[in-house]
Amino acid sequence: MFEYTAQGGKCYRGHLTVSAARELCKHRNLDFSKYEVQAMVLGWGIEILQACFLVADDIMDGSTTRRGKPCWYKNQTVQLDAVNDSLILESWIYFLIKNYFPAGAKRSALVEVFQQVSLETQLGQMLDLTSQPQGQRKSEVKLENFNLKMYKQIVTYKTACYTFYLPLACAILLTGEPGQSQDKELQTARDICIELGEKFQIQDDYLDCYGKPEMIGKIGTDIQDHKCSWLCVQALKLMNAGQRKNFEVCDCISNYISA
Repeated sequence: MFEYTAQGGKCYRGHLTVSAARELCKHRNLDFSKYEVQAMVLGWGIEILQACFLVADDIMDGSTTRRGKPCWYKNQTVQLDAVNDSLILESWIYFLIKNYFPAGAKRSALVEVFQQVSLETQLGQMLDLTSQPQGQRKSEVKLENFNLKMYKQIVTYKTACYTFYLPLACAILLTGEPGQSQDKELQTARDICIELGEKFQIQDDYLDCYGKPEMIGKIGTDIQDHKCSWLCVQALKLMNAGQRKNFEVCDCISNYISA
């Protein structure tokens, strides 16, 4: 299960964790070799968290492929047992932290940041899901809440926090000491990562629509899923009344068919 779900991606979240820790060691005049194993453990922890989210997300979205192969739940020997597998994946992160970090302030801070980011990501997923019809059809489907403010909220919590902020936060907590300076570093990193996350998600939304499945490793379903994507938000801002009416009709038909 771990080999199928946690491997096969680009692993840039894990690489970012290790790279950030290496650079911070240079900045702090620390010997990176003393932190390297723990940095890799944290990197794999984030990759496992990513796998946890993807397993659950694919079930909720009804996706068919992930990383160029069937989604985990699409395997006949797995199916909805994948729900429990996603919980196992998340729990394994804290098993790793407990076994590679001695009890103390650093371990507590790392557990706390993983828990915080996990909750934020889950809330972002909730915002994303509430933009979808969830059993509604035709005239019941609404687009009034599809705007840039809603999009940025979804992106911040669903993508930016665990994709960019969590790797940097782990590196900061691993190589630094608690205090006001560390708190400032974490806040600065978070502010920058929110902006990076927005750019990343805009690109992902574009590829979901226009990317070739053999290149991006999945079949995009944002349109069928009635998601508040970047393309949808921008289209709603630009279209006139007649185009808006036609867009709503096509959107309702799409959801009627997919339901």
